Amino acid sequence: GKSDTAYNLCKPETTKNILLNHFKANNNATDTDISNLSNNDNYDISSYQGHVISADSVQAYTGVNIGANKPTKKELEQTPHHLVDFIPLVKPKDISSSDNTSIITSTYNANEWTNDARKIIQSLETVTHEIPIVVGGTMMYLEWLVHGKPDAMKPTKEAIQKAQNFVERFQTSAAGEGEEEKREQSWKNALDELENMNKDENHKDKIDSIFLERILKLPGNNDWYRLRRILEVAYTYHSNDSSSGNNEKVLPAIDTVFTGERKDALSDFGYDVRCFFLCPDDRMLHTSIIDYRCEVMLTKGLFKEVADLYCQGIFDFDDDGNDTNQQKQQSPNQMIAKAIGYRQVLDYLTQDTTIDNNKNVQQSFDEFLDKFTTATRQYAKKQMAWFRKDDSFVFIPVPLSLSSSDDNNKEESVNKATMTTTTSKEERVNQATQQIYEMCIKSRQDFELELIVENNSENDNDSSSTPLTLTISQQTKQNNAKQAKKMKFYKPTRYLLKQGSPVLEQVLKEAELCKNMVREYIDNRRKKAQEQNL
Repeated sequence: GKSDTAYNLCKPETTKNILLNHFKANNNATDTDISNLSNNDNYDISSYQGHVISADSVQAYTGVNIGANKPTKKELEQTPHHLVDFIPLVKPKDISSSDNTSIITSTYNANEWTNDARKIIQSLETVTHEIPIVVGGTMMYLEWLVHGKPDAMKPTKEAIQKAQNFVERFQTSAAGEGEEEKREQSWKNALDELENMNKDENHKDKIDSIFLERILKLPGNNDWYRLRRILEVAYTYHSNDSSSGNNEKVLPAIDTVFTGERKDALSDFGYDVRCFFLCPDDRMLHTSIIDYRCEVMLTKGLFKEVADLYCQGIFDFDDDGNDTNQQKQQSPNQMIAKAIGYRQVLDYLTQDTTIDNNKNVQQSFDEFLDKFTTATRQYAKKQMAWFRKDDSFVFIPVPLSLSSSDDNNKEESVNKATMTTTTSKEERVNQATQQIYEMCIKSRQDFELELIVENNSENDNDSSSTPLTLTISQQTKQNNAKQAKKMKFYKPTRYLLKQGSPVLEQVLKEAELCKNMVREYIDNRRKKAQEQNL
């Protein structure tokens, strides 16, 4: 996994070798120069180690551990960590308070994270001279840090709400078990409606053509976040120019909103940034491992963690003790409420039992687990597609196939791939660590060769031969993309939570206890609200 690989890279001996060999490769230094540097009292790198900077939007919050897969206490003691567990989830005001104004508490976004991460990197470079290793999968965070902040303007509150309302109309129909055909159709319906609105010159929700063009060029069929962001800016411009579409000040600005230009990329500050994506060589097996890890979270107490947060008043209610969409959007804890895993557990614990009275406990749980694993798999798929399009990332192949001795025994392969004590996992981590280490000690020029595809000049005129000589990174990207076509044949399997197993029985028991906790809490809040209204 990425965390184990990062911890390997953070070890003092590894950090020391990276610093020395990187200096040698990029400064034409001799072995004597390196020896002198190693023995320089003013530049003592013998005690240096790497620092992990988390690029995970959920790990930043306190109180969420299992679903966020936070580092353990032992890992935190062994390796310095930053931007983990530092933003408190503040309880909303008690419903009995006479002041019912909106609650203002700590929030966190990509802009704040980028600023914080940059400050930490600068501090490590100028004060301790140690290596920052940014680890995580929140794509927007990494994009802003590596490439800089986008040039789009800040949208108005009205535009944000309007864009969210539009997206939710279509995205809701794409929810559920998330079959590929339904998602594609929901996405197509949303784009068709935008195009139809733009054909009507008098339509109140018509957006400028440059925004529609940008939307139609979005990759994939599930990028609801980017669609919403573009609509937010489009509606903001529309509200600023409600009288005319030819405003001399607005239209030139529209042309520059999505030029692709960014500012304050990490490399703009003189850093030699090297980006890596740990890519599984077997997507089918990797997807099975994702399902397995979802089950592990439930066995570790994810239901109890969410129920405890709920009963502490972390999530908002209306005066009757019910959740409201509007308040959820305004909630300072909305990042957690919408995070994969937490969102599905919240829905399960708060579902109306009168609606599901025809379902038994097992059926209801099965539907929940299907939604949980499906959402997690979809996010992993989105990450792979996202980073494949980013030419700044070198793809490091992770040989999950080392764990698979029998292609027909998927359960055995998953067990081997996920057991922390197996030689195969240690071998995978060490192999990934070594590949990243070798990339980090290259000169910048040699490193950039890994990011491009070179033409095979000898075969330029021979269409039957291989037209390109690919780097390991490009081969890994291509293999990853090719395997996507087979993923429609994936069949989910239960590993720990099998029918009739003691583990499943224990999880179901915990789930029912947590449901009762939440129901009791909601009932008490509702009674309290009713008493105040008398």
